[in-house]
Amino acid sequence: MIRSVTLIRGTIRTVCLRQYFREGDTHLKQLLRELKSQFKNLPRECDTHKVVMDAVYSQIVSLYLQQLLLSNRTDLEKMWSEVGVVIREDAEEMQEVFSQQNVNVEKKNELLLKVADIVSCEDVDALKISCLQLSTDYPDVSKKQLKKLLQWRGGLSSQKVKAVMEMSHQGNSLASWMPLPGIVDAIARRFH
Repeated sequence: MIRSVTLIRGTIRTVCLRQYFREGDTHLKQLLRELKSQFKNLPRECDTHKVVMDAVYSQIVSLYLQQLLLSNRTDLEKMWSEVGVVIREDAEEMQEVFSQQNVNVEKKNELLLKVADIVSCEDVDALKISCLQLSTDYPDVSKKQLKKLLQWRGGLSSQKVKAVMEMSHQGNSLASWMPLPGIVDAIARRFH
């Protein structure tokens, strides 16, 4: 079991997502194919299998976000045109791959779906809401990462980045007054 997890983690390190953001879609597909072949070697005990799937899925999403923020947005726009759309497609493909391996796997791709919304969002008020939701739903995403994401996406003055960041910092205190989690989604969709 531990040997299998180590093999999968080694595969993740070996197949570098950095190349995906430099050269295109073949490297992500290659990584997902490699993972599928490694998953076949895992024991199918429900609890053990789910724990491993969740851990690997979390690591892939984290690496994806890290490499996205290290990439050059202008280069990605030349390669993909609609960067937010590609991030969304990648997130959905990851969910499909991991859910095929274990139907009970958690939806770790939702973080990337929210990142795609932020990258594609044109309205500053809707962006504030999306960032508030991201900071509330994903406390592991640091303020530094969120600020880097806002700067990476471009199109915002430093004052607007600061305003969005201030709103997202208030997220933890504001979360307690929100009666229904779906309200933020409904408001955000209205602004898209």
